[in-house]
Amino acid sequence: MSNIIRVLWQPNRTLSRFACGEISVIPLFVLVLLVDLMVAISLMPYMKESISRAVTDSGQGAMGYESIVLSISVITATVTPILILAFVAILMLLLVMIFDGKTSYSSIFGMLLAASIPALIARAGRGGAYVARLTDNPSQGVTSLGYYVPEFGDGHWNQLLNGVDILDLWTFVLVVFGLHVVTDLKRAPSYGIALFIWGGLQLVYFRALMLTEAPL
Repeated sequence: MSNIIRVLWQPNRTLSRFACGEISVIPLFVLVLLVDLMVAISLMPYMKESISRAVTDSGQGAMGYESIVLSISVITATVTPILILAFVAILMLLLVMIFDGKTSYSSIFGMLLAASIPALIARAGRGGAYVARLTDNPSQGVTSLGYYVPEFGDGHWNQLLNGVDILDLWTFVLVVFGLHVVTDLKRAPSYGIALFIWGGLQLVYFRALMLTEAPL
């Protein structure tokens, strides 16, 4: 566990150990899954309220399925971050191979899991802030810019600011530099690949925030 947490203050040393196979991906995988499960469980009251409103709006035909939908929502919220990282690892591996770089899927996936520790802390913080009633918006944590900006306009810009989290930005930096650590590519192509894929993912995320007020 200490090897995993050390990524917060010794990122190069920790991420390079994934490339050498010194750190197993499995404990980190389990850790991320368990934390996201706890976050999803903490947000169950919010999910249940949202589902109840949706069922009411849809009419009597959807009555009786609330518990099933809630269970699916919890499972989806738990596994989605891991699935996204697994997919991103595939894309990064393909681009690294195109640039004649050498690495392995487990090295890239492990790097992404380790680099996402700050984002994991941010998600846990958002869940904790909601449970502690510090905010009534599960997508807003105490490290989100939206937490410190008064609501203005139609609220869309505030929702966008909720998605700008200091810890998420930390993860972004770790991913960009981490890909260079776990591959033999030069800095320019490795940084470019990470910026292209992870930056594109963030643009999709922010676009989704502009279109919905649901927590992402």
